[in-house]
Amino acid sequence: MINDKKVLVVIPARMGSYRFPTKPLEIINGIPMIQRVYEGALLSKYADFICIATPNDEISNFCKSINANYFLTKTECKRGTNRVYETFQEVMPDADIIVNLQGDEPLVNGEVLDLAIKTLYEDQEAACVNLFKYASYQEALEDMNEVKVVTDCNDYAMYFSRNPLPAVWLGDKEFMCKLEICIMPFWNWSIKKFEELPERTYEDIESVDMLRLLENGLKVKMVEAPIDMQSVDVPEDIPKVEKILNSY
Repeated sequence: MINDKKVLVVIPARMGSYRFPTKPLEIINGIPMIQRVYEGALLSKYADFICIATPNDEISNFCKSINANYFLTKTECKRGTNRVYETFQEVMPDADIIVNLQGDEPLVNGEVLDLAIKTLYEDQEAACVNLFKYASYQEALEDMNEVKVVTDCNDYAMYFSRNPLPAVWLGDKEFMCKLEICIMPFWNWSIKKFEELPERTYEDIESVDMLRLLENGLKVKMVEAPIDMQSVDVPEDIPKVEKILNSY
């Protein structure tokens, strides 16, 4: 809880991703990834309840083996946020803040999670908060799996894309790109809005949940992650995570 606001953290995870089908249960330095995410979330001082949301028996059985909270969702959820919303409705419908903590963020910890929650709590204009990290334009260009974002002067997102943002213009400007980190707290009203609103053009093209909010005129606040983060989209990302872990 943050002051008087109840906080639910939901970790959506499923088998069968086209880029990395076995991703949630892949081993990172001896520990399955979904376990790393769950245990990192347990370090939050604001979370009242943490739950893995999955449509797969393989993941739910693993959750039982480590005594992790889980909820079996429907298989037809198109977006991770849909899975989070279903879990919120069934598990803790009185939550004020609902965090979509993607199951492929194995470096999450209490500091990172609580920064996202606190940022939303302090910004009544934001429908959602996302974290980001900086990367060079070349790094952004080489990895189309990473979602890039550009922000306005008040740190609200203007657009998300799998292409590098912004574009290089005549090659004469040096700048860093912002890469999305999928730790996304919503208000209860805004995640309900997400569920009610239609998918529009750019969300469909980019396959990025946050564009549903932007295309419908809602604000997404961006804040820089306080530690080095690396999501896992493809098998090649696991050594990158292990390198960071081994540097601690």
